[in-house]
Amino acid sequence: MLAALSLLYAAQGVPFGFAAEYLPVVLRQVGLSRSAIAMFGWLQLPWQLKALWAGVADHPRVRPRARAALLALQLVLAAVMASYALVGGPRALAPWCALTGVAAVVAATQDIFVDAFAVRTLAEHERGWGNSAQVAGYRLGMIVGGGGMLTLSGWLGARPTLLACGALIALAALGAFALRDDEPATASDATPYRAAPDAAARTHGAELKSVLGHLVRGPARTVAAVAVTYKLGIHAAAGLIKPMLVDAGWSVEHIGALAVTLGAACAVAGSLAGGALHRWLGERRALVTGAVLHALAVLPLVAASALGCPRALTTAAIGG
Repeated sequence: MLAALSLLYAAQGVPFGFAAEYLPVVLRQVGLSRSAIAMFGWLQLPWQLKALWAGVADHPRVRPRARAALLALQLVLAAVMASYALVGGPRALAPWCALTGVAAVVAATQDIFVDAFAVRTLAEHERGWGNSAQVAGYRLGMIVGGGGMLTLSGWLGARPTLLACGALIALAALGAFALRDDEPATASDATPYRAAPDAAARTHGAELKSVLGHLVRGPARTVAAVAVTYKLGIHAAAGLIKPMLVDAGWSVEHIGALAVTLGAACAVAGSLAGGALHRWLGERRALVTGAVLHALAVLPLVAASALGCPRALTTAAIGG
């Protein structure tokens, strides 16, 4: 079960890594401006908006067919990723924009179905491991879709790499379904889905309105504001790194290995360090400390840019 979850989460991480890491490099190589490259980031909005259609995975008419729906989403995602190789390369900007938006919608929807599947089938004592499978699988997919594709494209060229990416997602989907155990974790999960009477009376629109209203009232408003803005600066800086390295003459292999793969590994280490910091300092002081460290982490990137992106300094700055 955990192996199946890891494969499913890895498959949805590939297109996100592709959009966040691979696309900025190849688009800059064909002369696209940094502002235009940044616009591609807006195509990932389905990941933030997926709550608007998240209820579909538990709809009484969909839930009995969730297995088939999930497999279909996986195969559509594989086909979309392979289609990048068939539409003329990154200079064909409109098709690549369309494919990026479609991939984000499909991957975000797939994430909804995988999360619902995990909640229904994992026993309570297994859910911690399920979360580990989610994080590890998704990170692995991001590395494959970002650094892995950049490195491979340097060896094989863009078109074979894109086709291989689609094939990899399809194989992950089929492998996950070969490993899956659809038996529910508890007896309560085995019962057919029936909405509670009060829930059945509420429309999806009313539920959504209630959630949005909760986010703008009281303590939830503060939490939402922190969640939206806390990493905004560091993410904005990170979005400029790959175009900066292309301008400095780095090869796609070096960008993939040093800027993407090593950067992802450092991000995992940073997550573990953040957890330890939270336990040591407490929530409020850990948040303040993290915000200061985020601001300081941008300074080495500024220095690296001013010095022409020397490899050792730039790699250390990205890792920080």
